[in-house]
Amino acid sequence: MENSLKIRLLKGTDLLSFFDESTLSKLVEHCREISLSPKEVLFHEDDLENAMYLILEGQLEVFKGPKQIAVLGPGDYVGEMSLIESKARSASARAEQNTLLMEINEELFHTYLASEPKALLSIMRTLSGRVRNDLETMMKDLRQLSIFTHDIRNYLSTLGLAELTLEDTIELLSGTDPDHKKREGLEDMEKCQHVVETVRTNLMEMLDSSLNHVKKIKIPYFAGYRRICSRTLHTPAIAEHNHRNPSSRRFPRDGF
Repeated sequence: MENSLKIRLLKGTDLLSFFDESTLSKLVEHCREISLSPKEVLFHEDDLENAMYLILEGQLEVFKGPKQIAVLGPGDYVGEMSLIESKARSASARAEQNTLLMEINEELFHTYLASEPKALLSIMRTLSGRVRNDLETMMKDLRQLSIFTHDIRNYLSTLGLAELTLEDTIELLSGTDPDHKKREGLEDMEKCQHVVETVRTNLMEMLDSSLNHVKKIKIPYFAGYRRICSRTLHTPAIAEHNHRNPSSRRFPRDGF
């Protein structure tokens, strides 16, 4: 893609719209261009690399395991969290079609973006939007899990009825006099009752454990988001911007 077209596209993005054409021209000249074929992977989850990518043409699918997280198009960017946190990739990304990317490595990020409050606030808005989308997805999953749990509990109630029937049968076979000889089939019925009771108890414990695990997911999720936001907000550029423009401060000094 010609540099003039790249500059025009970058000028229309929230991340870089405030830069003048001269600055964008220098950025474009230093950034590597990457071309991907359909289904070609840009990076894998847990990869250790410090670079973000801005989409010039095509589409990127962001996914974690079998779950699709997002589909991004021209003007969108991905990979910025590895630069902010200096940690491994939290998800994978691959091309949905022929895709053209502009790579912004760690050096260029700190030269052009990390020192610009407007760029950092743009990243904050992007992260905030992703959190909202994640929360919506999480709520949908929780609703599905609730329906699934309700259905399973209905099936377990049938096992409870089977237990009661087995208890009645065992009582009948045992007789009323402890000195009576045990009737044929009593031992098998007692084994069957034990199996049914064990299965029902284990399934109930699994359901309760799953629900408790889902509730606990929210704590590290929001803690991680707060950590990222705090790091972004406490960069020297943001601190200086807030000091010079106290009325334009959009976030509290200590995060959320």
